[in-house]
Amino acid sequence: MDKQLIEVGAQGNTGSDSTNVCAEAPTGPTAPPLTDESLARYPLPASPQSARGADPADQAWWNAAKNSPMAGVANAVRGALKKSAREQRTTSWGALHERTGHKLLPTLSHLQRTQVLALVDQSTAAGEPLLSVLVADGQGDSLQLLRDVAQRLGRAVPAEDPALLAHLASEIADLHRRWQHG
Repeated sequence: MDKQLIEVGAQGNTGSDSTNVCAEAPTGPTAPPLTDESLARYPLPASPQSARGADPADQAWWNAAKNSPMAGVANAVRGALKKSAREQRTTSWGALHERTGHKLLPTLSHLQRTQVLALVDQSTAAGEPLLSVLVADGQGDSLQLLRDVAQRLGRAVPAEDPALLAHLASEIADLHRRWQHG
């Protein structure tokens, strides 16, 4: 079987040359080329919990992602989202960039943002709201991002925008309640 390397890293916060961590994934006639566009159509693996005992490529992707420079971005974003939750606020990618000072944030593609938010919420227990919901502005792009993160984490969300907006409002209120005295 042919193998192709999946790049899960990006330039680090230090401004040095790009550092990439790669994981092997099967390729061949049934596998799409791995580009931002194809990865949007053919999402990367679901959560590490759903990858356990599943396809080795899924587990390899999560292992590589946890050790990639994107993990550093995810740690910075996680801290900023926790602060937003304590402050009972939502946020934006621009505000996350201002809060963290992480220079990669403004340059992240949709796929990289999905990866970062999936890493942020990978250990969020089932039934608890994702910190990722705080990066919702109700616009099409952010709604699709949240759908992609939910899919990556094996979470069900409504398919229709009005239902998703109501779901997000409920999740944000629940998250704010949980962090009110945190």
